Amino acid sequence: MQCVTLLSSMLSVMQAGKGSATLSMAYAAAKFAESCLKALQGEPGVIECAYVSSHLTDLPFFASPLRLDQNGVAVSLHCHDA
Repeated sequence: MQCVTLLSSMLSVMQAGKGSATLSMAYAAAKFAESCLKALQGEPGVIECAYVSSHLTDLPFFASPLRLDQNGVAVSLHCHDA
């Protein structure tokens, strides 16, 4: 864990405050894509969060957990148990 913290600090210094959002988005996209591929291969219980149309708030979209399967989104879990 200390190595990860040190590397993160070094990366921040090297970037001089630039690029951290880009790295975060790239990681999130890679993680979501990996989960989609697992679901497409038939792995059960794949859950990822995504911004989806929602009536939980006044906002038109809200981040909610989704259960993925071979056909895409099997169910939006919203505030229910996963």
